[in-house]
Amino acid sequence: MGENGFNNYEMSWVPKINKSKRPIYMELASVLERDIKNGLIRPGTKLPPQRELADYLGINLSTVSKAVQVCMKKGLISASVGSGTYVSYDALLDGNSIRRNRVIIDMSVPQPESGGFDEIVTTIKTMLSEPTSDEWFGYGDIEGVAWHREAASRLIERLGYRPNANSIRFSSGGQNALAAILCSVFERGDKIGTDPFTYIGLKKAAKLFDVELVPISGRDGIMDEESIAEACRKEHIKGLYVMPGYQTPNIEMLPEDRKPEIARAAKEHSLIVIEDAVNILRFSEGVATVAQHIPEQTFFLASVSKTFASGLRIAAVVCPERYCKTFDNALYCLNLCGSPFMEELACRLMVSNRERSIINKHDKSMAIRNRCVDEILGDYVIGGNSKSIHRWIKMPEGIDETDFEKKAMILGVSVRASAQFAVGNTKPYNAVRITPSTHSTVWKLKEGLKILRQLLDSLDEQNTKQSDR
Repeated sequence: MGENGFNNYEMSWVPKINKSKRPIYMELASVLERDIKNGLIRPGTKLPPQRELADYLGINLSTVSKAVQVCMKKGLISASVGSGTYVSYDALLDGNSIRRNRVIIDMSVPQPESGGFDEIVTTIKTMLSEPTSDEWFGYGDIEGVAWHREAASRLIERLGYRPNANSIRFSSGGQNALAAILCSVFERGDKIGTDPFTYIGLKKAAKLFDVELVPISGRDGIMDEESIAEACRKEHIKGLYVMPGYQTPNIEMLPEDRKPEIARAAKEHSLIVIEDAVNILRFSEGVATVAQHIPEQTFFLASVSKTFASGLRIAAVVCPERYCKTFDNALYCLNLCGSPFMEELACRLMVSNRERSIINKHDKSMAIRNRCVDEILGDYVIGGNSKSIHRWIKMPEGIDETDFEKKAMILGVSVRASAQFAVGNTKPYNAVRITPSTHSTVWKLKEGLKILRQLLDSLDEQNTKQSDR
């Protein structure tokens, strides 16, 4: 019986706390975290209303609210206005665990293959042979070199959007660019609307800076003008995060008709847009952007590490004029600006014929690798196609994605359960994502795919036998 005196108090979670421990809200938060991690309350469970919980425990509503905030910051629970508070689907997942275990085949992290490294090495040798090479080993300047900015501007122009070169800054990779944007123009407690499934790096950065991500699902599950307006009314979002093409994690293209819609909604509600074009070099000419419709409110990110080489950590950021000063300050204070040498290398590749050669090699190799995926796993439902950077393996009925991820890890193959990409209360696909381009040899990829196939067959057979009993 709860302290309110009712014998039949039905709640999805009935906490037992020690009120002698102070502060009480930390004790309540600790109990909630423990019960989640011990499996007493499962991911997706709707928690009792805060007022009901306070009534049951005989404590102040503000005490419960503080406990909820503590667990939200840890990513254990998420709340949505009008829907309630839920245990996050990724509460029990640790995306860093793949680095702490012995992994034979890592199929969780996308990266370009070594096929284009010859062009990069050739460019580096040319740079080092020049008499002015010493200048690339200093600190550099926040605003960068004029021709670097111009090169990045022309690269982005292929999408029909030619930004002012003076508004371009360079950071040490797209992930660091996101961090600089979050800490320079957003404040603790601000909310950013995203797709229901989004980039894990954004989730981690938002958590670090105490910025909340809000899932927005409109027509066909993709944000549109109406769904953004609703998120503004209910959640009071301050910004939007979008990917114009090859979206993470599903590698789909943002429909062309949505881009002006998103821009109109952003303008009407004064939203800051973060447009992450991490795969810009793989786009076809003429692919539109949100930024071209509303450049004064959009941070546009163009990165090269996913196309040239993972270690080439350079991103060009088109910064709205009114935010340039604060963004520059974040790059400087957090030491997130790109190195002069990396900027020079990346920009030389951007404007040379070697860029297209590297991309063509990667595309041909991806087609071969995706054929391997289809041949080995083709009996199962596989999302994506021959051009896909990522592929989804839909779990057969009775197989749980998180359980499959753990079992694959034990066998030495790392994959990512869809829950790791889920935002807020978004229900996972019950699928795992694999990345065919991770390893330098097709042989290694096939080895990993065969291990996953054997695991799928084994678990599927076990479920069939159990259902026949």
